[in-house]
Amino acid sequence: MTTPQHLPNGTTRPDPTARTAEAIDRAIDAVEQGIEALSLRINDQITSVDKLTDVKFVTYKTMLEAQAQQVAIALTSSEKAINKAEQATEKQFETARREMETAIIELKATGAELARQVAELRSRLDVGPAGLSSLQREYAASQGRWQGSVDSRSLLIVVVGVLIGVVGLAARFVGA
Repeated sequence: MTTPQHLPNGTTRPDPTARTAEAIDRAIDAVEQGIEALSLRINDQITSVDKLTDVKFVTYKTMLEAQAQQVAIALTSSEKAINKAEQATEKQFETARREMETAIIELKATGAELARQVAELRSRLDVGPAGLSSLQREYAASQGRWQGSVDSRSLLIVVVGVLIGVVGLAARFVGA
């Protein structure tokens, strides 16, 4: 450090190095204060962004939870509908099975009644005439037609039952 110069009028001239050092110190202090202020502003903005992010996260989380509840409700409703459809299909199959059994029993009863009537008619006829053999042939032919008719009806009932089952299953899988 240099000593201050004394001027002829009695005043001293300040040392320029000391003034420069003071100016640099003031500039450093100003820069440090500016950096500190900037750091505070950046921290404030980061805090604001964090708060905003937290709010958005809570909002999205709430929306996702609500959607999950809606999906759960829809799934429960779908399961109930599927169970009802399965029960209805089972009832249809059971009803069709009972109707087929009833129809078969009725057809057998009708066949038995016809056989009884033929036997009764046969017992009334004279055994010897040629008309009896033609009557027996006609009876055998009608018995064949009757049996074919019974078989056709049974087959038709079975096919209808299978179609009902297939439609029920298809409706179940298409609805799922």
